[in-house]
Amino acid sequence: MENKEKFNVSNFLVLNLSREINEGETIVQGTATFIPLIATALAMQKKKINLIGGFFSKPKIIPKIPSTFCFENYKNGKSYLGLSKFLDMLQNNQIHLEFLRPAQVDKFGNINNTVIGKHKKPKVRLPGGMGVDDVMHFIKKIVLYIPDHNNRTLVKKVDFITANGWGKGKGPDKIITNMCIFEFVNKKITLTEINPYYSLEDVQKKTGFKFKIVPNPKNMVLVDDKTKELIEKLDPLNLRDLEIKEKREQVLDNFR
Repeated sequence: MENKEKFNVSNFLVLNLSREINEGETIVQGTATFIPLIATALAMQKKKINLIGGFFSKPKIIPKIPSTFCFENYKNGKSYLGLSKFLDMLQNNQIHLEFLRPAQVDKFGNINNTVIGKHKKPKVRLPGGMGVDDVMHFIKKIVLYIPDHNNRTLVKKVDFITANGWGKGKGPDKIITNMCIFEFVNKKITLTEINPYYSLEDVQKKTGFKFKIVPNPKNMVLVDDKTKELIEKLDPLNLRDLEIKEKREQVLDNFR
């Protein structure tokens, strides 16, 4: 078992996201969501999963364009699914699960992936929605994931609503971070599991809103040596670390 000093966030999220995937489900993921893709590959070791998405088989990876369905990420590959086919399946309720990563999310599950700051004069302009509001309402289960739990991402009020949460319709089902798992119980955000390396006080300090807590929250699952070896085998290029800010440049150096 890893100690806190050697705690590997991407491996931890890969394992805990994989636990959300059930036998026989159809899952869609975009080209740059590496942690969920490896999590799905991990789940596939024990479960029959239908993984679909805008990505290619046996690609030459050029991981410099971090946006969902950016086919420029890949060359010399065969496409399994394009965006139009994905939208057809979405409308027909044929997709069970997608993992999404928000730039901001509030206690209602409202997501912002559009701008940080005012829309007319933003501090940061983000990739945008890519139909995420429709995704939230049509996919049966949405799990948000946040590698760095902080009060700039988990905010009292999002700067822009890219996709509505539970205040106006169907929001996400869970938020999984490096510190805890939130579930929307009766549309109320509730902490149900916690990373055993952190306390409830740690989580509260890093969260920009108040939340409910179940009695005796469960511990999130930690990565054992066997699982670590399997994850490394599934992702020998460490693409999952492209989603970890402190490790991104180190991984990109291997492709330059």
